[in-house]
Amino acid sequence: MNSLILTLNHFASGWLSNVSIMTVQTAVLFLLVYLVSRIFRKSPAVFLYYLWGIMLLRFVFFGTLQVPEALRTLFEKSPAMNVFQLASIAIEPKLSIANPRLSIAAILLLVWAGGILLLTLKLYISEKRFYRSLGQCREIDLDGKFKPLLAIAGVNQKVRVLIGANVPVPFVRGIIKPAVYLPSTVIDWCEDRFRNALMHEIAHIKRRDIIAIALQNILNVLYFFNPVIWLTTLQLNLQREKACDDFALVNLDEDVGKYGKSLLFSLEDGLRQRRYPVMANGLLFPKNIIIKRFDYLYQKGRKIMLTLKPFQKIVVIFVGILAVVLACDSESQQPVESTKPDMMVQSVPKPVFVPYDSPPEPIGGFKAIQENVVYPEKAKQAGIEGTVIIQARVDEKGDIQESVVLKSTGNGELDEAALDAIDKSKFKPAYYKGKPVGVYISIPVIFKLNNDSAVVK
Repeated sequence: MNSLILTLNHFASGWLSNVSIMTVQTAVLFLLVYLVSRIFRKSPAVFLYYLWGIMLLRFVFFGTLQVPEALRTLFEKSPAMNVFQLASIAIEPKLSIANPRLSIAAILLLVWAGGILLLTLKLYISEKRFYRSLGQCREIDLDGKFKPLLAIAGVNQKVRVLIGANVPVPFVRGIIKPAVYLPSTVIDWCEDRFRNALMHEIAHIKRRDIIAIALQNILNVLYFFNPVIWLTTLQLNLQREKACDDFALVNLDEDVGKYGKSLLFSLEDGLRQRRYPVMANGLLFPKNIIIKRFDYLYQKGRKIMLTLKPFQKIVVIFVGILAVVLACDSESQQPVESTKPDMMVQSVPKPVFVPYDSPPEPIGGFKAIQENVVYPEKAKQAGIEGTVIIQARVDEKGDIQESVVLKSTGNGELDEAALDAIDKSKFKPAYYKGKPVGVYISIPVIFKLNNDSAVVK
């Protein structure tokens, strides 16, 4: 059990370090993308969609990105990178003499895992219930009207059209075999509304939006604690729908006023429903988002664009490069400074998390480390107590390497005694997939006086 707790604590320390860095970085990147989107707020929806897509992709890569050594020096000199190094100190597990306890990082990791499990279960149940309600949907033959629209849009794959009483609004389901779902009231729609709705859904198929929507939902579950992912999803949903509106308007050569009326009717139908699909597109947004979409439609005095201009491509590439730079880990080492005169000041190497199946253990148990500790006589006479935390690397042979004082007592003699005790100790190395690996550990050595005798824990 102790070994399991130590392993969990060690893994959680690396996880929490990465989460902390990523939370700061995504917040800064979000502000950057939001600022650029506000500056170009009158640009076509497809341009803004690409911008927010860069923000979403940052969440795909957990933690920090490793860069080639040749570029690392350049990144280290960047003032922006120094900001993120503030959160780059890993919280290492403490191999205590006493029975180990779950660290705060481990508790947070368990809460995170529990949250993912609950949200995944909720998502699965909601999707299952919704699509079960669509069991009565029937396929209709619209080849005479639907195939010409597919040809205009350049969609060559077969697409089914189904209608049902429980379909709230038109939406698309499926990637390899897509299907367009329509409300049963479609038989009462006028020709313009019918064509506009179908072309909008065809635009989702053409753009493979279902893939992006599925990725959004997965990332929403994984990063449910980060509000940036929810704000990014909201923006992506809005820009996606606007881009599909543009696609329909261009390919149908439709009047904006007529298209807006068709959209209004669809929204009116949707408001009567209470159950909606999650892993599908739709017009299911808060009221203010719906208003923004209508506002975008009725400001179509400019030419609608479905592709990016050269300048817009440059802006997207520039934001993408900034996102990569912000995500890179410079791996710089910073010395630990002290304001206490007796504290040992040492350069502490940044610990690199190495996965393992079993953690390193001192040969002879922690009692062996205790026996190596010599309580300095001067400190004992002066009644000085304290805790020294030693960061050390246990290599593949179980030998101590690079041992340094991670946290000092403020007394150099106590720090030196703790270092000596750890350096004299021999460990069983950590193992990963049956092979010994070198890992960093943090070992607290507690100097405590009890009835004139030293007790080291």
